Amino acid sequence: MSKYSRWQTGPGALTLSVRPLRPFVMMTRLSLIISGGPIKLTGTTVAGIDVYQLDAATVQLLLSAPTSQDPPSLLLSVGAVLSPGAPNRNWAWGTRITRGVQVLPCIDDTGKSLPLDSNGFRLTSLRTFPAGKNVAAGLDIITLA
Repeated sequence: MSKYSRWQTGPGALTLSVRPLRPFVMMTRLSLIISGGPIKLTGTTVAGIDVYQLDAATVQLLLSAPTSQDPPSLLLSVGAVLSPGAPNRNWAWGTRITRGVQVLPCIDDTGKSLPLDSNGFRLTSLRTFPAGKNVAAGLDIITLA
């Protein structure tokens, strides 16, 4: 599965939510990637879901150069620690972007709609902790349209 996703948002403030889909301890980091260098965005954790509020100015910046070779984007880094007693070594996460209570649609780098689960999360492909390791990492590149 592609690590690239484009969310159909339009202008205005948004909420990006990230949740673990398997039993693991999740640590996320969201950075705004722009020509001047990355900017770390801060979030909160609510009921096991990491939530990042993107204000209208940040969204407008992300929408500012959609056809450029290197458009502004969000880099979501997800670190994982295997939970004690986990039934297996698999892990994954889901990402959702909302405006208010409306879940927004997502496409991949070829323009194909990406499926969302019943709660509006785009699911990443299932990953496996490396043999002999209890930590792993993954990333998503997110753009807006």
